[in-house]
Amino acid sequence: MTTTTTTTTTDRNEAKRRRRLCEERPHARATVHHSSIMTCITSSLPSVANTPFSTRPIIDWDLILVMEPVILLGAIIGTYLNKILEGKIIIVMLVLLLSVIAHMTLKKARRMHHAEELYIKRIMWAKQKRMNAQTHVSSPIYPGSFDNNKLAEAGE
Repeated sequence: MTTTTTTTTTDRNEAKRRRRLCEERPHARATVHHSSIMTCITSSLPSVANTPFSTRPIIDWDLILVMEPVILLGAIIGTYLNKILEGKIIIVMLVLLLSVIAHMTLKKARRMHHAEELYIKRIMWAKQKRMNAQTHVSSPIYPGSFDNNKLAEAGE
């Protein structure tokens, strides 16, 4: 009779421990939950590789060979950090990581925006030059011909 009581008590203690672990790490559960939802949504959307005119394979094996070891290493390190560190520290680390990624993305977006503006100016200049050549009027100075400093400033 005592073994049944001990087993039931052990099961209750185990259930309490699992529940406590789930309550301690809600951000980890939320991260996994939302990433799985986004994966389902993005995998259900039609991609370029699924079009009938595409000749490339759906899976890029070279990319997988490069990315998969890094992803596994990050998952292992993240699992250990999740067990060792407190929840608040992990949240701060995730916010810092998000900030760095957002900064790099915005920097690249500014660079691309500046390059697109320069490209549009050059196209407009070429059209104006073509129209002026038809009317025999001199064309203005080529935009951005010696202005590489602006392109370097956009990258900073």
